[in-house]
Amino acid sequence: MYEIVQSHDNGVAEVRFDMITRNGKIPLYQTYTPFSIGDATTAFKITFGPQSEGTAGESFSYHNNAGFTTKDRKNDLYVGSSANW
Repeated sequence: MYEIVQSHDNGVAEVRFDMITRNGKIPLYQTYTPFSIGDATTAFKITFGPQSEGTAGESFSYHNNAGFTTKDRKNDLYVGSSANW
């Protein structure tokens, strides 16, 4: 991700995910509004709204309301380690 959060004048944040296909040939993106990241008490839960646009489809909807894993605490559903430090 190049830029996680951009706040609009109305106080609503959005997120944009930029990626490429597995073969590295086709750039894709998806933007979600609104977007928020909770604090440690919510396991850094990410929440994003139904409004989206882009070329990647709804590939991130699985992660809505999921926690972020940090260096010292596993908060996601991924079986392996998603926090590489």
